[in-house]
Amino acid sequence: EIRQILHDHFDAEFDGRFVGSKDAIDRVPIVCLGPWHQQHADEKLCAQALRMWDITLPIYAFKDQFSTFVPYMRCLPSVRLSNVIGHVFLDLVEEYGCVPIPLTTDKGSEVGDMLLASSLL
Repeated sequence: EIRQILHDHFDAEFDGRFVGSKDAIDRVPIVCLGPWHQQHADEKLCAQALRMWDITLPIYAFKDQFSTFVPYMRCLPSVRLSNVIGHVFLDLVEEYGCVPIPLTTDKGSEVGDMLLASSLL
């Protein structure tokens, strides 16, 4: 009975929430030439990202888009500082001896030194 009343008065809202009523997200295939062609870098801080109950760890990681391999992941004192993330990027370059040309990051304030080092190398 309540469901029928809601449908009578708020039918447009019900239609908008129905599965398949929203526009689909345009998905495009990944364009990647091979391993180490494109790296993604991001921090994982919150419990939802880690899925470990209430535990939060300041983790910064680089992931290869082609193979989904994570070549470099570190737990750091602070992943919100630009100089820390810049140093982590230089450690990645030193360890593997190569610089990922397309480097995909979020637009956070912590990636400034990393993007500067990437453009200079």
